[in-house]
Amino acid sequence: MRMCLKYLSYGLLVVLLNFCGLIASSGVQAVPLWDNKADNGDDYLVGTIHVGDIRLRDLPIEIKKAIDQVEVIVVEFDPSSTSTYQREFLMAKLGMLPADESLQTVLSSPVYRKLAKVLLEFNVDINTVEQFRPWFLSLMLVQLTYEMQGLNADRGVDVQIVNYARRQGKKIIGLETFEQQLRMFDDLFKRYPNINQDDLILDTIDEIETNVDLPIQMMDAWIAGDMAAFEEIYSHTLNKSEFDKAAEQVLLVERNHNWVPQLNQLLANNSVMVAVGSLHFAGPNSVKKLLKSKFSMYKQDPKNVIP
Repeated sequence: MRMCLKYLSYGLLVVLLNFCGLIASSGVQAVPLWDNKADNGDDYLVGTIHVGDIRLRDLPIEIKKAIDQVEVIVVEFDPSSTSTYQREFLMAKLGMLPADESLQTVLSSPVYRKLAKVLLEFNVDINTVEQFRPWFLSLMLVQLTYEMQGLNADRGVDVQIVNYARRQGKKIIGLETFEQQLRMFDDLFKRYPNINQDDLILDTIDEIETNVDLPIQMMDAWIAGDMAAFEEIYSHTLNKSEFDKAAEQVLLVERNHNWVPQLNQLLANNSVMVAVGSLHFAGPNSVKKLLKSKFSMYKQDPKNVIP
């Protein structure tokens, strides 16, 4: 399912980092950007990625222009809605196991041993993370993998959109609170008792061992504005197991449906840019398909395209 890679939100990445001449120079050719001008609207959708490398050291000019033209920026999570202290407190409260539990008690012995071996490859002794909930540890492992590839959240499209929009005095709205995002992982197991913590850890290990190049593939696709590549990633990585299917429902499909009523209201009453992860615009339940207003791919001004 590549859970951490695809669903890890901008907010969680920022906390993990704290807690534990663009087009010509960067090679950006296009981006997943849509408008509803053909539907007599003044709104934009943009698919984002939550991490980036040197190629994403600044926002593409087309996204900046779109931000300049709207009143409201809608993101998955607005970091200004909570303080660093509040986020760290919630992470410690929700990301840690109760005192009478540990990784050794919630994981099977074979999976625990396999996890210990993988952690050592990152110079982490499993004894130092015994109280981490498996989902928190999974996020940490993926974050360490990102860092080894030169990827970080500061260059993610989400954080850059929020920072630029704030400098332009735009109103920023988060679709979810930080606590809601954290609780999604525990909800996954409560809602689907046929999956367990072993499944999560094994999925994460498989991700970092056999799909280590997937983050770069996704970033390449984003830079090229290649939504067909995101559709392929969606269809080929969400059907390998029962765990994949459960995670798709909780972390993608249901979130999309939960967002749409609020988005429809905002789009009807304001000029808006909706900026959420690119995979929320892929698949049969994509945000774009669920909205009342019809969006089509934004056509770049030829004057801004570097040959």
